[in-house]
Amino acid sequence: MEAMNCLEAQEKILENLDGALTATDQAHLQHHLSRCDACTRFAEVQRAVDHKLAESLRPPALTGDFGPGVRRAIQPHRHNAWVGWLPDVAYIAGAGAALVLCAALLPMPASALLLGGGLIAIVAYAVEIALVGALEEASE
Repeated sequence: MEAMNCLEAQEKILENLDGALTATDQAHLQHHLSRCDACTRFAEVQRAVDHKLAESLRPPALTGDFGPGVRRAIQPHRHNAWVGWLPDVAYIAGAGAALVLCAALLPMPASALLLGGGLIAIVAYAVEIALVGALEEASE
C-alpha cells in the first residue's frame, strides 16, 4: 500500500466529510490513520466540527411551490442566446456591404474608396450601438 503523508491525509480527511473518497483512497487514509495519532486527532476534530455545523445549520423547510415560484420569478429575465451575437452579425453585414460597395466603385480613386468605406463602417458601427441599446432595453 502506498504511503500517504500527513498533508495528503488531512486533505483526504476533509474530502471524506463529504463522502467523496474512492474505496482506494479510503483504504490509504485508514492505513495512515492507524499509524498517525496527529492525523487521527485531526480527523476527530473535523468530524466534531462537521457534526456541530450540521446541527446548527438546518436547511429551511421549503414549500412545494418553491421551485415553480423561482422559475416564475426568473422567467421574465431569460436571456435569448441570439441577443448576444446579433450586434456582431449586424456589424459584419455592414462590413460586407462596405466591401460590396468598394468593389463596385473599384475604378474610382483610392481616396473616394477610403472615404466610402470609412463612412459605411461608421454607419454600421452606429447601427450596432443602436441595436445593442435596444436589446439591452428589451431585456430589462
